[in-house]
Amino acid sequence: MKKIIISTILLLPLLLPLPNALASFDDISENSTYYSAIEYLKGTSAISEDTNFNPDESVTKAAFFKMLLANAGIAVEDVENNYFDDLTGDEWYAPYASKAAELGLISTDYPYFNGHRSITRTEAAKVLLAWGNITTPLYISEDDWDLDFSDVSS
Repeated sequence: MKKIIISTILLLPLLLPLPNALASFDDISENSTYYSAIEYLKGTSAISEDTNFNPDESVTKAAFFKMLLANAGIAVEDVENNYFDDLTGDEWYAPYASKAAELGLISTDYPYFNGHRSITRTEAAKVLLAWGNITTPLYISEDDWDLDFSDVSS
């Protein structure tokens, strides 16, 4: 069950910049292949129902960790420990940053959270794979490589 949840969460950052569908979003077509994924995320309160989904916008680090923790059903409280020098504790995302640090999803060796910065697909995948205890090989043989990504070598 945990792998199914992690797999669903893993798809989140990969799908966000693509056209998605949700009837309640004005800027999304109902014919998208990602309709069920967005419905699932909406049902877990990982995403909120706004007028626009803005599928072409990148996801900030703050929004990513909010979606990740909400989708996993992890409650966040007021900030008790501030692990990052760039957070006062009053930011809307401060509890998510603190909870992610407590869970070991974010290293506290670097003193800045940078919640406004966009998160890359690689960064998101690393967080999700590590959190789900899903090990990844450092090398995959060309025979086993069945993905169509031309910018990633085996």
